Amino acid sequence: MNSPSSTDAAARKPEPHARAAYYQALASIFARDRVLSVASHDLRSPLNGIHSWIYVLESKVGSADPTVQRALAGLRAGVEQQVKIIEEVIDATRVQSKSLPLAKAHAALAPLIEDVVANLRTTFASERAAFIEVTPLPPHAMLDADGERLMQALWVALAYAVDASPPGSTVTLHNRLADGAWCATIGFRACADTLSDPSLPHAFESLLRSPNVAPARDGIPLAVSLTRRVAEAHNGKLATRMTGDGATELVFTVPQA
Repeated sequence: MNSPSSTDAAARKPEPHARAAYYQALASIFARDRVLSVASHDLRSPLNGIHSWIYVLESKVGSADPTVQRALAGLRAGVEQQVKIIEEVIDATRVQSKSLPLAKAHAALAPLIEDVVANLRTTFASERAAFIEVTPLPPHAMLDADGERLMQALWVALAYAVDASPPGSTVTLHNRLADGAWCATIGFRACADTLSDPSLPHAFESLLRSPNVAPARDGIPLAVSLTRRVAEAHNGKLATRMTGDGATELVFTVPQA
């Protein structure tokens, strides 16, 4: 018979598919915010250039002709109006990832990793008949971090690896503690046709799984924007790389302190 405390803890723990759906929703929010961030930057750049040239023209010809002066004033007002729209509509919408509060504590990494992998095996990885091969950490491995955020980040990265791989593939998760940091390396063989195949179950909506929509400036897939943000909030990083045999790796690194 369970004690009241263990029963209460079990009752508070979300059902596996509910947790998976929650992580998927978070991934979509952070991906949206990343797209908005890129859009804000790209829209501001030409507006800043126009604004600068308006001042140049005002200093050269604006005072000589009242009509030109009015035209330049109208252009300047239009640019300022567009900047205000960017601030009020685009930047204000990015509230989810602008600030990422962390509830840091001593987090045991081994059970955290086991929990994430178990959830994936029960949910999305099972749907894709994928196998997740884990190199575990020792039971005493600890991290001064927000354990729930780490679980979100790891789940999203692993789910993307499964999503990008053909059904029945093996995704590897190699964990190690080195140089004062936890490094989780997720290896998989990506297939663009798999990501865009509508007949397959996918972890994320079509926008996130398409190989053609992810901002390519840093090489990080759009779907793992949450993973990157969690790493950065812990003064860590997320990187991608190709191995010599053509596999893809997502490298998630978080300092121990």
